[in-house]
Amino acid sequence: MALGPTTAPAWSAEVEAAMAEEQADPRQLSAFDHMPLPAVIDLLLATTTLTTTGDAKRGWRVASDTAGTQLAWFVVKRGGRALLLGGPGMLAGIGAEVFAALGRGDLAGARAWLTRVADDPTLPTGHPVADFLRRHRDVLDAADRPMVELMASLFMSDRFPASAVPAVRTCGGFTATDDLKLCALARATRAATAGAHDEMVAAARVFVAALPDDALATALLGRALALAGKAAEGPAARCRAGQAPGR
Repeated sequence: MALGPTTAPAWSAEVEAAMAEEQADPRQLSAFDHMPLPAVIDLLLATTTLTTTGDAKRGWRVASDTAGTQLAWFVVKRGGRALLLGGPGMLAGIGAEVFAALGRGDLAGARAWLTRVADDPTLPTGHPVADFLRRHRDVLDAADRPMVELMASLFMSDRFPASAVPAVRTCGGFTATDDLKLCALARATRAATAGAHDEMVAAARVFVAALPDDALATALLGRALALAGKAAEGPAARCRAGQAPGR
């Protein structure tokens, strides 16, 4: 169900991008796609209960319950109007808000956003970034700036700022396989978007080192090397030469 263009939307650019991606994903098709928009709105209003907590200074949490499906959204006041940043299931806008707090020198405020998301009961399970945040909840209250940058960068996928690349590169010092994989993928996807092919290669090598038998890791390294003009060093070429891929 496409809502069409909106003038001065009441949501952040990151939410706008996430909604556009969902609308373009054929897996998101539902019964709503064949219903008139007014009917969909009437149905949702009739079956949804909204609960709001918070204030204009710290922002609001808006919880929705639609026929037993619970979601949460974070809203802040910007320019005299409410602006939807995202929520535990749509994290990019929260990441942008964390970086905005860091830009103001407000490390405590940046941490507060991370803990709000980590402690929210609607934080999804089985989502790599949400699971990463949950695994490392114990470090958030006293997290230093690089750790906060790392968490916010993972929220933003390939859209995090270049200044945070070093924080993602070190992965907060975490060494568990799932952590290294997530950090390497974040580095690689951002590098691919930015055309930084050598950085993409370096990230893919970390991925392969953590999971040498992973097909995605091997494919990512091959793609990165090809983009960097180093296809001869790729996994397929090395296998043909009888060498182990990824080394």
